[in-house]
Amino acid sequence: MRASIVASLILLALLGLGLRGWIDEADAPRAEAQETTGRTIGPAEKPPPIWKASIAGGAHTNREEAWDDALRTASRKFADFLQQRYPDVAWTPSPEFIRKHMMKNPKEETTKPETVSDSPVLYVVRLDVELNAENQKEVEKAVREFHVHDRMIFLGRCLGSLFLVLSGIATYIRADEWAKGYLTFPLRIVVVFLVALSIFALWWLV
Repeated sequence: MRASIVASLILLALLGLGLRGWIDEADAPRAEAQETTGRTIGPAEKPPPIWKASIAGGAHTNREEAWDDALRTASRKFADFLQQRYPDVAWTPSPEFIRKHMMKNPKEETTKPETVSDSPVLYVVRLDVELNAENQKEVEKAVREFHVHDRMIFLGRCLGSLFLVLSGIATYIRADEWAKGYLTFPLRIVVVFLVALSIFALWWLV
């Protein structure tokens, strides 16, 4: 009973610390926005893009596959740029994010090989993808949300591991009392194995 109370108090304390960090993280972007609201750019002073790349997808017989290939290639290209410039950022944009916020000048081309009779039409998608002052806030927002979500998953796994350890200890104590000390060593082996297996599944399989 005491082990269960201690476990509950520890879980509540850690959860409170995690939520506090989450709130602080969410408040940070608003502070940055307030600091930068004083800077204005005239309509004729459009700044150059921060980063830009031209993407050519592979040839596909299916139009949707051609678009998906080009967008995924653009996603990997931008993720490589983020990794080189900001090593701490592990976020990779989705193809839908690229299409909605970063895609420029999309072109769909069709070709038909003449060497093979009755050959299907091949689709090739070309597009530019760029990071500029207009979509930078959307990128920063997506990166913050990704890292907040990642931290909450990490906190949840830590809390789950602690809960499994404390539950294993409480189960061992009750089982040992029920067995009156005759199965102490086998019970320890079983409990340690089950707790270790559960923690492994929590961290690497969930």
